[in-house]
Amino acid sequence: MKSFSKNKTVLALLLSTAFASGQVHAEQDSSVEHDLSGEWGFTVTASAIGIDSEAAAKEGISDSAYTIGLTMDYVKNSWITTFGFDLAVYDDENEFSQDVVGTGLYNDGDRETKSSSANGAIFSIASGYQKLYGENQDTAVNMQAGFSIVGFSERSISTCTDCRSEDIDIDGGAFVKLSAVKSGEKFSVGAYIQQYISGDLGTAVGVQIGSRF
Repeated sequence: MKSFSKNKTVLALLLSTAFASGQVHAEQDSSVEHDLSGEWGFTVTASAIGIDSEAAAKEGISDSAYTIGLTMDYVKNSWITTFGFDLAVYDDENEFSQDVVGTGLYNDGDRETKSSSANGAIFSIASGYQKLYGENQDTAVNMQAGFSIVGFSERSISTCTDCRSEDIDIDGGAFVKLSAVKSGEKFSVGAYIQQYISGDLGTAVGVQIGSRF
């Protein structure tokens, strides 16, 4: 079993407590209808995320990565459900190079040496309680729990169909997430912290900008 640092464990417990508290408030406020009820929205995110050091060393990457992503959010009353996709860019420590022969309409067989890059895709779903604040109810604090899967994670050379590639075996897992969002007339901006409590991923800290429709 992988070991987790003391700070990581404490943060997970704090976020879990906040999520449980949110569920209690949701029951108390179940009769309250908010303006955001039954709305869909999308959010663009960017974050830095930690990776378990043992798993990272085994796969030849650094113990941190950057992500850019897109989420679809559904808000009904005081509950928010989020479907997410993130592209993870690993800091690769086992990069390789390969001679590539160009093909296609505008390439007559030019040769060049290209280097690999290491990337992965993270698919996630999360759900939890949303609490609104402010005179106009335009500030939201979201407390969610969820699960993610890391798909087609590999070290490869882009735009090359016959080049060498290597799988990068990093597991997703369960997480808790705390976010704060400020909404304007058309767009919202916010920040979040996401703590994994299983799998190979660690703490993610990010920013987001979104809109509802």
